[in-house]
Amino acid sequence: MGLKDKRTGRITADYKTADMYKYYKNKYKNPVDQKVYTAFLNEFCSEVLNLVIYNGIDYILPGRLGSLRIKKRKNIQKIDENNNLIHNFKVNFKETLKLWNDKYPGLSWEELKKIEDKPKIYHLNEHTDNYYFRWYWDRITCNVKNQSAYKFEPVRQKKREAAQAWKNIKNLKNIYYE
Repeated sequence: MGLKDKRTGRITADYKTADMYKYYKNKYKNPVDQKVYTAFLNEFCSEVLNLVIYNGIDYILPGRLGSLRIKKRKNIQKIDENNNLIHNFKVNFKETLKLWNDKYPGLSWEELKKIEDKPKIYHLNEHTDNYYFRWYWDRITCNVKNQSAYKFEPVRQKKREAAQAWKNIKNLKNIYYE
């Protein structure tokens, strides 16, 4: 189980590639070199994530660990009984900070925090017909105890690659499903 290191904010893993290689080396006769094993593992994982990103496949994880896919969700906008706007739009922090610096010049971050009801700019995702996309680990068929304590989070490179693909691929609503 990965735990967050309080000093660095990084998630540490209990088992790493070296541990998997040690298990593989002890279990099989004539194992390949560790560099070859690591290269294969990296290439395999990268290819699976590419298939999930670019082809929209639902990858079934081995060992009854569930499946991995990208899920699309529609941005919703509703008005409740008190005439308050309810939405699930994500804040565009870069543009919002630029707006705050223009509207409240010379204020520090601490002073900005104290101001209530500051205007915010949201990502409307108009380029994807108001859909946003998330990595989704489907645990319905998962056979792991305490599975709610775990989550799937791809490495930064794949997160960024997926975000770039979602911006550039046309007709995304046909590739992914809700």
